[in-house]
Amino acid sequence: MVDPSGYSCESPFASLPMTSIGRNDDLADFISNSPNKQNVQQDNCAEVSNIENRFGVRLTSCWNRERVDDVEKSLTQLRERIAPNDFNTAFGTPEITLVKDDPQVDYGRTFSQGRLIKFDQNQINLPRVEGCPTDASTQFQETLMHEFGHILENRTRNIKNGMREIATTNSGRLLLPSRYEVASKCPVGGTSGVDPINEAIADYFLFWVYRAFKNNNQGNIGRVFTEGGIGVIDFNRTSYSIISLGFHLPSDEYSISLFQAANEDISDGLFAMTSPGMAYWLSNAI
Repeated sequence: MVDPSGYSCESPFASLPMTSIGRNDDLADFISNSPNKQNVQQDNCAEVSNIENRFGVRLTSCWNRERVDDVEKSLTQLRERIAPNDFNTAFGTPEITLVKDDPQVDYGRTFSQGRLIKFDQNQINLPRVEGCPTDASTQFQETLMHEFGHILENRTRNIKNGMREIATTNSGRLLLPSRYEVASKCPVGGTSGVDPINEAIADYFLFWVYRAFKNNNQGNIGRVFTEGGIGVIDFNRTSYSIISLGFHLPSDEYSISLFQAANEDISDGLFAMTSPGMAYWLSNAI
């Protein structure tokens, strides 16, 4: 028997004589007496309880061992950046599940106000980012972190200086440098039929988790956005500079007023971006 993930096992019904298949009583007796009757599903699927016990993240549906290991590696990387209490505040209890032939899921997507992540069970076994020199396992791990970026962004939208607001100007134009030029890792967010601001924020979160921002002006603006600080960007996104990086704001009220004060043109064509950083968003997610 071969399931869609590529795992195979011998059917517990293989020894049942073909002449008995048509007789419901014989089939019922065989199932009742089969030592494998409670283990057919489990034999095909990897144990996932460790993920919930360790990280508070639920895996539902049938996962193979390789992808469970990938989930563990990805969440371990995230835990190295986020304290357990902040993790629980920011993400709650996310659920990650596998689907097949779901028209809303081409590879991975976040649903239910940022608490449910769905992956296509076939696509996650294939390389997905054209021109990105990583294997399917690495791409799945990094895409999972991208989806956690969507969870956090969804859960900060009601904060006055949330991730989305800081990533844009008042006109809704993306203020951050292109996600294709700020990091040593490939962006994994979609480009067709998606909100580019949402995808940029999720990729910036991925880059922050993996400490992947480049050591240049564009990469440093990425650090300002994710770690907190003030940066200056021109409206054409061709020049960037840092005023302050990694400062800690003394209060929410000060953070909001500082953001509003900096959310003005400091000269023709320039824009000051003030961000409280990841620590603020993680501790204030709702």
